[in-house]
Amino acid sequence: MPLISGPTLDELAKELAKWYIRTREELIKALEEGYPYGSAPLTPREQIDRFMS
Repeated sequence: MPLISGPTLDELAKELAKWYIRTREELIKALEEGYPYGSAPLTPREQIDRFMS
């Protein structure tokens, strides 16, 4: 397995940072959209009850 160092490692770090920021923004937007049609938020207790039944 070749070792990665120097400029290659720096470029990989930049790409990873860009990916992380982009993915984080997409996830935040998805969470802010709310619930899809037909679904409703459940309390933790309701989630457990639904899972157990």
